[in-house]
Amino acid sequence: MIDSTKLLIPFLISLFLLSCKNDPTQSAGAINSEAITMADQDIHQAFLVNVDHLNVRDEPGRKGSILGKLRENEVVYGTNEISENIDTINLRGVEFIEPYHMVKTSQGTGWLFGGALTMIYEGTIEISLPKASVLAKDLYGIPKDKITVTHWMANRITDGDTSDPLKNDTYLAIALDAIHKIPYDSPMYAKADEIEWTTDDYDAVWDHRLSPERDPYVKDALNSGFRFIASEGMVFPELEKAKFAKMVGGPFSQAMEAYLELLTYEMDNPTMEDAAIIFPLTELAKQWQSRIIFKKEHPAFVYADKNQDDMDFYLGAIKFGTSNTPAFDYKTGKVYPEFVQEWQKVIDDLPNTEIGDIVTSWIREVRKNNNQRPVG
Repeated sequence: MIDSTKLLIPFLISLFLLSCKNDPTQSAGAINSEAITMADQDIHQAFLVNVDHLNVRDEPGRKGSILGKLRENEVVYGTNEISENIDTINLRGVEFIEPYHMVKTSQGTGWLFGGALTMIYEGTIEISLPKASVLAKDLYGIPKDKITVTHWMANRITDGDTSDPLKNDTYLAIALDAIHKIPYDSPMYAKADEIEWTTDDYDAVWDHRLSPERDPYVKDALNSGFRFIASEGMVFPELEKAKFAKMVGGPFSQAMEAYLELLTYEMDNPTMEDAAIIFPLTELAKQWQSRIIFKKEHPAFVYADKNQDDMDFYLGAIKFGTSNTPAFDYKTGKVYPEFVQEWQKVIDDLPNTEIGDIVTSWIREVRKNNNQRPVG
């Protein structure tokens, strides 16, 4: 949950892509049994503790008595009880505004601040993860000097129980979280800054054809689950989660497999560069539509919250643009005609979809209010 060290790149079609990859915006049909029965089943959760000496309290809030303290990377289990009150707490320089979760811990049952937790499992099956804390501590303690450390991580995961897809989902989530929190100024990433990238290199990065022979570091990265991306005049490696999952081996749940394919599609079809939207806007709209289909089909999923965050980001970009591609004039508040035209293309290209209906409502509002930007 503490992602301050990473660049904010829209990472991240739906399960439908597994059966029909030509149109990721249309549902595969009826919502699967996981979604149908979700309301009738208990939801089980597991979280990773993100900070050291985390207080376990008898009541949700900083006034609650401390029952004990948890070490970083311990695994705790949710009880589906979340506090109504919300606290604002600064953790490692990042401000979190979160409720408290009632969880089962090594110190007994108590309340933990949500900003100090990362979800590593959510589903209808109750699972026990006795090796998860040990695995998490191992993976978070990795040396951060070589980008090939992903091979060590993958092998470490497969040392455990690899027959249970739900456990494998959880172990993969722990590993991805560990990689995600490695700072970009650490040696394993900083080596990319030592390379003198040429214009041809930038073109090759953008077209996904950067040769492994470009540099030994490039070769190591490409063989370790990474691809190179360019942003704001820099080239750096970004982990391909689906590649890393293949290194681990699985099997993974149907939801995880669908999510990994969704992420791969989005990496292969970028919609932004240097905080500017790549037109036509329809591609970004397709990706949002794919996300909402995935959300419906897998309501209980380890990355459900992240999927929602990405959806909110995509929808905001479609509605208001970005810093380098604003949808409206900041002084007058009027929407640029070119953006209205892009909205209309979304409606034409994605009829009978949620995103099409949403964009239609924006156009009506803009026309009704003398081209003023939509509220929200």
